[in-house]
Amino acid sequence: MAARSFYAIDSGSLTVIFSSSQTVGDSVINNSDSPNCTQYVFGSGWSTRQITVEDTGGSVDTMEDDNSANHIITDGGGLVTNGNAVEAESFIQLQELDAGGTRSGRLSPLSCFRRMAPRAMSGATPLTRR
Repeated sequence: MAARSFYAIDSGSLTVIFSSSQTVGDSVINNSDSPNCTQYVFGSGWSTRQITVEDTGGSVDTMEDDNSANHIITDGGGLVTNGNAVEAESFIQLQELDAGGTRSGRLSPLSCFRRMAPRAMSGATPLTRR
């Protein structure tokens, strides 16, 4: 059993601007549904919130995928309702694009979670999933 705290931001902060399978204007979704080279715009008006999840199953070192029965929000930071179950879905690697569309800067890992119950929850930088 492990309490895991991290900073989260609503998925609406990353909006698809190019994808081979996602609709332009949609927000970021889990890795299995986001193909490589999907491009997003980050909306800078979103604030991060500290979230705490009680992880009652599996390894204390890993937040297992497809294990929502053992991942319960204990402090949703006003973004997610306490008591909601969540799934650790995937990591997406993001990298900034320059004005010409060339990747620049360092890779930034993004953890995607999927809520299992209803959530309580403009300047732009183009990003691409690698």
